[in-house]
Amino acid sequence: MPVLALVGSGGLADVDAAVKSVSTAVSADIASVAAFGIGGWIAGWVYAWIANWVLKATGGVTLETK
Repeated sequence: MPVLALVGSGGLADVDAAVKSVSTAVSADIASVAAFGIGGWIAGWVYAWIANWVLKATGGVTLETK
């Protein structure tokens, strides 16, 4: 997406500017990608813990088939 935004806005004057702009945009996103990955893992763990606790307290889910 950063590359498409740069191309669409005409921000690519030469190859050096293009490489610098794209590398800056990509490296700025690395921290947020890592943070969202770690946050998602922790949130999934908490959700699973709560779901297991609730299912254990209520007796779980039962399915009947014919």
